[in-house]
Amino acid sequence: MTTKWLVMAMLVGLSVACVPRGGGGGGGDDDGGPADGRIDPDDGVSPADMFIDPDDGVPPPDMFVDPDDGVPPPDMAPAPDGDRPRDMAPQPDGAECDPETCNGAGDDCDGVVDEGQDVAPCVTDTPGRCADGLEQCVGGAPLCVPRLDPQDEQCNDEDDDCDGAVDEGDVCDPCAGIDCAPGELCSDGVCGLIDPGCGDYAEVADPTRNLAAGENGSACDRAGGDLPVGEWLRFVPPAGERMAEEAPEDDICGTDAPGWLMGGHPQTGEGVVERTVCFSWRDNPCRWEAQVEVLDCGDFVLYRVPPVPICNLRYCAE
Repeated sequence: MTTKWLVMAMLVGLSVACVPRGGGGGGGDDDGGPADGRIDPDDGVSPADMFIDPDDGVPPPDMFVDPDDGVPPPDMAPAPDGDRPRDMAPQPDGAECDPETCNGAGDDCDGVVDEGQDVAPCVTDTPGRCADGLEQCVGGAPLCVPRLDPQDEQCNDEDDDCDGAVDEGDVCDPCAGIDCAPGELCSDGVCGLIDPGCGDYAEVADPTRNLAAGENGSACDRAGGDLPVGEWLRFVPPAGERMAEEAPEDDICGTDAPGWLMGGHPQTGEGVVERTVCFSWRDNPCRWEAQVEVLDCGDFVLYRVPPVPICNLRYCAE
């Protein structure tokens, strides 16, 4: 309580103390005032009960304004429910302040919207690493936001790019994007010869060995001929690139009975396989045979052939 309040209280007390109490003669004081001890209104001093608000028993606020700062003493104007007095914190447009919630409004009247909301773990509707989320207040509504962003897929048995697939593509292929030289194969990210034979062979480029040449002749692949039998051979243009896998016509490839590969070529990585070369003659697609070895070197095929069993037979390509 300030000095002025103490002075006012003292004045009121002195006024009351100075009023003569009534005696037996007139029932009042010397100037005709009341004899019950109340302050005479004619004295110019307001009665004490005039400081009491008849509605609630609390002195009117304007009677308790501190002249030093114009604000009622806090202990003289308690606020309901422990909040700040309404006359000290007027609300905008008469609105009431509430605890802040995620609704796009400033519930606590501090001018900031949706601040201080709790962050809780949640599960998003996005798969993979993006499924783990935190619930946040976004745009006035709770939203489960992924904790991690998508990233490039890696070989780790996880869905890194959040597309619902694990380790897709060639991310787990160590040879992806590696181009090896002809006759080499990539393994564990390193290029190497598919087979030792893929690095040591003789090329056969005679154009008359091409089945498309359509030329008859008496050429024969007996020992001592132009074909290095018993060695690894590679057909190269214009001779062709590999043996035919179906029986050709007679009298082509510069010979009477052209040869073709029965059973088809192996796949890359199968290594050396055995096959039968048939020699077609007079409507018999396999009139004569020879056992050969075949090696798929990736970009080309090698053959190791024996001398033909009879003339005129020849190994041909397409």
